[in-house]
Formats: sequence, structure tokens, C-alpha cells
Amino acid sequence: MAKAYFNYWGKADQEKKLWKPVVTHMLEVASVAYQWTNSRDPFCKYWSNRLDIDRNALLDLISFIATIHDLGKFSYEFQSYIPELLKFLSGQEPAQTSSCKHPSSGFLLWDCLLWGKLNNKIILRSNQKVNRLARTIRPLLTAGFGHHGKPVDSPDSIDQDRFLSQQFKEQDKKIVLEFFDDLLELFPTI
Repeated sequence: MAKAYFNYWGKADQEKKLWKPVVTHMLEVASVAYQWTNSRDPFCKYWSNRLDIDRNALLDLISFIATIHDLGKFSYEFQSYIPELLKFLSGQEPAQTSSCKHPSSGFLLWDCLLWGKLNNKIILRSNQKVNRLARTIRPLLTAGFGHHGKPVDSPDSIDQDRFLSQQFKEQDKKIVLEFFDDLLELFPTI
């Protein structure tokens, strides 16, 4: 049985009536990031040394960040951009959309729901690693979530709880957590 997170679209061609699950798109982006990074030895050596991690951990980190770049597409609001597709995939009626874009929604989801989960996992391994990852990951996440040519709006500047509840239904959050757990298995050095 397919996981529920495959019922969220990420790319769609409305004229051709074709769509791609958001997780498929996200993992394709991660695959490209992995291949590109792995083929550049000087880049890998420099950043592995700079971050004090081995090459596999660097590849996992970059692939992980590339994967989560579109987490905001799990939002009920984003899914509502194509009402017919939302109804087909979930049986739900569309939400009224705001001016919020999926990069900001994804960054907020990271801050409010996922960072703590990852932080707890890493603490079990090493406090030194948590500190290093915390210092490293924020600027990388800003770049990853801000992938549409401009920096992502900082989640710090909004009422996070209210905004998160507007963007993501409880069911959406549970499904994102399931996907996140699967990602942490896929990228074990994170």
C-alpha cells in the first residue's frame, strides 16, 4: 500500500491533466544534488573539511536539504491551487488562498515541527554534532527553502502557531512527519 504522502501533488500540467507527487519531485531534486556534489571532489573535500564531517555525511546533508526544499507544498493552501486535483487526491474542498508562498510555509513547518524532531535524534548521538549542525543548517535551509530566486521570508517574523494552523491541517502535519521519518532513514548520517 502506498504511503499517504504520495497523495500530495508537487508538479502539475493542467492542460494535459498530468501531475507528479511532491515527494517524487523532491527526491528527484535530491538525486540531482547528490550526483552534482559527488562529481566534484574539490567541493566535497573543501566542505567536508570546513564542516568537519565526512564525505558521506556531506552528501546526505546536501541531499536532505535538497529534498525538503518543497515541504511547503504539503500545505492545504498550496494543494488548493488546483481545486480539481485536490478533490481528486483527497476528496477535500479547496481552501481560500492567501499571498503566502510555499517556501515560507515549508520553512515554518521546519521550524515548528521538524527541527525539534531532528535535534532530538542528533542529541542521542552527540551534543557536539548538534551544535555544529545547528550552526550549519540554518543558512543552508534559507537557501534551500528560498529556491525561487529570492530569500525565503523568515518564520521568526510571524505568529507561527496561527500561521501553521492556517497552512497545514493536522492530517497534513502527520503525513509530513511520516515522510520526515522516512527521510531520516534514507539519509542516516543526518
